[in-house]
Amino acid sequence: MKPSFKFYPGALCSALFSLLIAQSADAQIFATDSDSNTIVEYGVDGELQNSALVSGLTRADGIVASDSDIFVTYENQVGEYTT
Repeated sequence: MKPSFKFYPGALCSALFSLLIAQSADAQIFATDSDSNTIVEYGVDGELQNSALVSGLTRADGIVASDSDIFVTYENQVGEYTT
């Protein structure tokens, strides 16, 4: 079976943006995991920090982090979560 990959430009841009603004040792990178319907947290070194920071999302396709808040778009909604 051939693996299938889904490309979500919004999630990729958000992860890259989070990486670009990382300025401290405790900075994080957030990404959506459509297979498990979660938000995943990584350190700037690429190390997995939390495999289910936010769970129960359906079709999450965009994510933006601001200070300790994460804004996620899913099913035509925007959710706000605090890390």
